Amino acid sequence: MSTAAILRALREGPATNAQLQELLCDHGGAIARDCRRLIERSQVRRVDGAAGRGRAATYALAERP
Repeated sequence: MSTAAILRALREGPATNAQLQELLCDHGGAIARDCRRLIERSQVRRVDGAAGRGRAATYALAERP
């Protein structure tokens, strides 16, 4: 999975892990891992207000300063 593909998908607006799985034809663990890396680089943020296993993650592009 390319983090660039996730960034392209999120340009359309926020997306859940499940939506990204469908768009990018990848499994949820890979999406979560790559989004975590993008969060660490301040490129993506989690907008659902929840964290941890069993929670539906929603990601969006981070706002630029």
